Amino acid sequence: MAQSETVASIFRLLSHRHRFRRKNETNRCNKLKENDVFTAESWPSATTDVTCRTVARPTRTREVTVPCRVGDPDLWFAESPVQLEEAKALCASCPIRKGCLNAAIDRREPWGVWGGEIFDQGVVIARKRPRGRPRKIAVSA
Repeated sequence: MAQSETVASIFRLLSHRHRFRRKNETNRCNKLKENDVFTAESWPSATTDVTCRTVARPTRTREVTVPCRVGDPDLWFAESPVQLEEAKALCASCPIRKGCLNAAIDRREPWGVWGGEIFDQGVVIARKRPRGRPRKIAVSA
């Protein structure tokens, strides 16, 4: 399996719509294929038996271990700045860090740690302030 296919499969596992599925299963329809073009004549009617089933994915020969799939997933979406910095530190050694960051920017992730950076309201920020009242005096940089 090529490196790009491995990276792409990891991004699919990390994306929101695949996050809560079981690791080795995916939902596939028997009669519908991904690249089918549907017209009024080819669209299955309500009486057509189109059953969906869960099938096991083929096993991969080479797995890449990434920190966000091994540890606590809540660490990457924590409220505490200390926990977010810990997640950023774990991302530093990740083999797909740059690709993860680019994919998160493309998907416009609203929040969390992606590719070693903190996202807040879809924007990459350096640090997250703790919850509470903002400072009264502006700090000059």
